[in-house]
Amino acid sequence: MEVTKDEKNYLELLIKEDIGFGNKIVGELLKSKKVELATAMIDHPLKGNIVLKIKAENPKKELIDAIKSIKDELKKLGAELEGKKGK
Repeated sequence: MEVTKDEKNYLELLIKEDIGFGNKIVGELLKSKKVELATAMIDHPLKGNIVLKIKAENPKKELIDAIKSIKDELKKLGAELEGKKGK
């Protein structure tokens, strides 16, 4: 992950993942009323990196909160799947 712009209320990142990952982060960011803008797009068709743009009062905090929320969601899903494994 590379920070390409870091301004007071704006953060732009270049992430070497697929667009599905970026869309999941954007979806989680947009749940917050403190986020004004959250987008993910592919930087170039041949490279396939994601450009993630966030505009908020504190975009770094919002990104961290979104990632924590996704992590918690995945843990819960993993626990549910483990519980169904023995059935």
